[in-house]
Amino acid sequence: MFYFCCTNSKTSAVEALAGKSGKDFCTASSRKIPTESLQQGVVYVALFMHNEDFFHQHYPDYSLDENKDAYIENRNQLLQFCKMIHENNIPFNWETDWNFLYGVMKWDTPEVTANTDGKNIVRYIHENLNISVDPHSHENLGHNYADVAYLIDSLGVEPTGVVGGHIWDPNDRNFTNWERFRTPMQGQKFPQALWKGNILMGHGTSKHVNDPAPSGVWKPKGIDEFWTHDSAGTVCAVGQYKSSVKGINELLDLYNNGTIPPDRLLTTTIGNNQFELDANHIDWYEQTIVKPLLALQDSGQVKILFFEQLIDEWKQKYDSTGYLYNVPAPTSVISPESKPNQFNLKQNYPNPFNSSTAISYQLSTASFVELIIYDQIGRKVRTLINKIETAGNYSIVWDGKNDFGNPVCSGIYFYKLLGNDSFEIANKMLFLK
Repeated sequence: MFYFCCTNSKTSAVEALAGKSGKDFCTASSRKIPTESLQQGVVYVALFMHNEDFFHQHYPDYSLDENKDAYIENRNQLLQFCKMIHENNIPFNWETDWNFLYGVMKWDTPEVTANTDGKNIVRYIHENLNISVDPHSHENLGHNYADVAYLIDSLGVEPTGVVGGHIWDPNDRNFTNWERFRTPMQGQKFPQALWKGNILMGHGTSKHVNDPAPSGVWKPKGIDEFWTHDSAGTVCAVGQYKSSVKGINELLDLYNNGTIPPDRLLTTTIGNNQFELDANHIDWYEQTIVKPLLALQDSGQVKILFFEQLIDEWKQKYDSTGYLYNVPAPTSVISPESKPNQFNLKQNYPNPFNSSTAISYQLSTASFVELIIYDQIGRKVRTLINKIETAGNYSIVWDGKNDFGNPVCSGIYFYKLLGNDSFEIANKMLFLK
């Protein structure tokens, strides 16, 4: 199992897991896939979909009464999409954040679940439509991946060990610190939760600026050696390449022209986002992605698998041989806002906070500087700095009050550093009273 709930039994879940020290946690499925000769290169494809928390555009807070209709509409579109996937008999990973799950808990009443055999939508798409369910999290409001796994489990579905997307680059200010998944993760919102991630996918960057496009499967060696295979590693990574049918054809050309031998596994992953779902999008997805992929699969050039199946096949058929094609240059995904020798805005500390918090920043040259606090809908709350400063390291304390000296409400706030050299950096923080 990849999700554990701590109990008062004599053997804790952590101890039980530690007792399995010989287990290869990259094995994410018990399905057995027939082996075959490696005379022809085959591209392995995983399809997935994300939804997001309400700090992302297009996603309301589904737990609020005024957003019930929005939840029901999105739920029904998800149902229709998953039915289309099931009718085409293809594996699919649904990667959900906590926001939609709270909507399921609140609104999936007997009346709402009439179209899903009385089951909540998560149970129905998993049990009836064979959709794999993975935790996805931007870790807002104290919800880490283990917390999302806990919510999935509470709805009657065992979550996989797939980490539904992460920021791989340690120089990125939103770095996920994927090495946490080498050991079981305890929930923050639900500390009784314990979950083990073992498959990394969607190796992205903040705002998806210059996302890398690797192909292959490997076990990352370390934070500064993410693109190096470590045969002793306990976390597997699947490359997304160009996330398109066109990209798959490019990979097939590499096999066909002998650039890459058939005993090296090439991969791509193709994702979409749940907010996009409507009848037109579902039809478009079926005609431009599903049908072409099925044609390639029927011709023996492609295999469409769950992430868990893909790792099983890599272990069984390719002997866990790590291989990477199109590895990015070391600095190719570092955006200007995160270059360590330029202007830098650090995460406030403490965060979350309930009285005051310190904000530190670095200036590489003299500049006119503004440091401004905004609320989550973009209204200016407090101007902390508005002056020329010389190069150096600075820190300032925000006392949780607005420009009029009044205490602000609990919630998410953003702080933005702006300068006359056209730099602009922003971070977010959580104020709790």
